[in-house]
Amino acid sequence: ISIDIFEKRYVLGGTVSFAALTARQLGQTVGLLTSADFEPLIVDSLVGKENIREPATPIRVLRVPTDSTTCYVNEYDQNGRTQFLLGRAADLLPVHVPEEWKTAPIVHLAPLAQEIDPGLLSTFPGSLMVITPQGWMRGWDKEGKVFPVTWEFAEAALKRADVLVFSTDDVPVPALIAEYARQAKL
Repeated sequence: ISIDIFEKRYVLGGTVSFAALTARQLGQTVGLLTSADFEPLIVDSLVGKENIREPATPIRVLRVPTDSTTCYVNEYDQNGRTQFLLGRAADLLPVHVPEEWKTAPIVHLAPLAQEIDPGLLSTFPGSLMVITPQGWMRGWDKEGKVFPVTWEFAEAALKRADVLVFSTDDVPVPALIAEYARQAKL
């Protein structure tokens, strides 16, 4: 999950945020593992203020505490989007996954800034695996300006993925678009 700054507003961001809300609207119970500092916006937006004191909610947010939440500034102009990474959360590791979640029927891995350890690919052996690899295809300079980088463990991830979702804007070399699509099951 990220906090995005857009036109001086703080908004909930990250693929898993939108996927979790969509799954909830479709009647699913969702477990969401993230690494973030305490951010009321995350809980309020995903769980709902009306459910904050409930012991069970349609979206269970499990937060690995860290000193920083992944935070992007998105700037748009006639050339498209320019992103700046202002903060990066701690890595998510297999040890962070609750035992009961390892048998989830569907798992969605969606890193934002290289923070999802590739060991999570083998943590859910029987699950349908959806991968949105944008954060594995992002690098940033010392000022935080984001740029495309090579997806280091694409081959292993694509072997495990049942569904692959990515933007052509995230791919550093256009020829990789066809290669990733060829290797993907869906």
